[in-house]
Amino acid sequence: MEKRVSNTQFKALIITGIVGVGVLSLPSSIARIANNDGWISIIIGGAISALLMYLMVSLAQMHPGKVVFEYARELLGNFGFYIFAVIYIIYFMMVLAVEVRVFAEVIKVFLLENTPIEVIIISMLLTSMWIGRYKIEVVARIALLMYTVLFIIIVFGVIAVFPQLDFTNIFPLFQTNLKTIIGGVGETFFSYLGIDFVLVSLAYLEEPKEAMHYSMRAILSVTLLYVFAFILTISTFGVNELKRQVWPTIALVREVDFPGFFLENIDGIIMAAWVLIIYGNIGPTAYNSTLVLSNIFKTKEHGLYVLPLVPIVYFISLFPQNLYEVYKNMLIPNILGFIITIIFPILLFILSKIKGRRTK
Repeated sequence: MEKRVSNTQFKALIITGIVGVGVLSLPSSIARIANNDGWISIIIGGAISALLMYLMVSLAQMHPGKVVFEYARELLGNFGFYIFAVIYIIYFMMVLAVEVRVFAEVIKVFLLENTPIEVIIISMLLTSMWIGRYKIEVVARIALLMYTVLFIIIVFGVIAVFPQLDFTNIFPLFQTNLKTIIGGVGETFFSYLGIDFVLVSLAYLEEPKEAMHYSMRAILSVTLLYVFAFILTISTFGVNELKRQVWPTIALVREVDFPGFFLENIDGIIMAAWVLIIYGNIGPTAYNSTLVLSNIFKTKEHGLYVLPLVPIVYFISLFPQNLYEVYKNMLIPNILGFIITIIFPILLFILSKIKGRRTK
């Protein structure tokens, strides 16, 4: 297999594959459970994700040059593989549907108030899903570009909001019991989904031996981003106001203004950049979706499955009647995500170890 992804691109793929619409509501959803100690739940969630990442990288390194869908067939047999693949594709479609629906809701509220939500969804799907047609190196280049945009937004955003922060709002600390903090860890789960892309992208890595190092750096970067988002929002709004926010990270940006400057507020710029980030987030998921379908039907080209996926994801995204139902129905993708990111990697790892011993 041709090695086409650099280490930096590999790291960017993981980060952009994880960071999506979840970061918009994460601070408020965590605050509702763990109050001021929500940052502890985020760190524990990051540590668990790092352990899962370690397992996934170790698993992928046992099967050099193969993506997970290839060695899963060898380990599970055809019947087991088809169960595995069907769960995968349902999971990917539901994640895509949630991403584009929340994206469309945000865009409609803050940018395009008079545009039908259906138009926003189909426009985003047609432009972002198209990434799934291309080879992994194209997806990796786009991910690196979006990673750069994300980094610039973070730096610029922190500088912009810093003068209005009140760090006394963070206190009191360590007032939440362990059971509640663990409950907060569960709330972070959707925001860390996407780490499974390492099971695909590592096969194309130019230097597979460095995969563990760069994947851990990616998880650390995402965890720090989520912690910063929580601290910045709670410092601005306080814990009680933060709990009432739907998308606190956007509300935070809208609090910033520069009176007297040619640009008095930055929310339009941040929203435009956020569109690019979601574009980069949907790309790897679309690529994974087409890749699993090409392995199910044993076709060489994966790109031909993009167009059939668009209407399916579109109708799934419109199934919830409102934003409340979108978040209420998050249990389904979370359960599928649990199977994909925890159950399957552990099962495949154990089977790989058993197969390795038998071979010896």
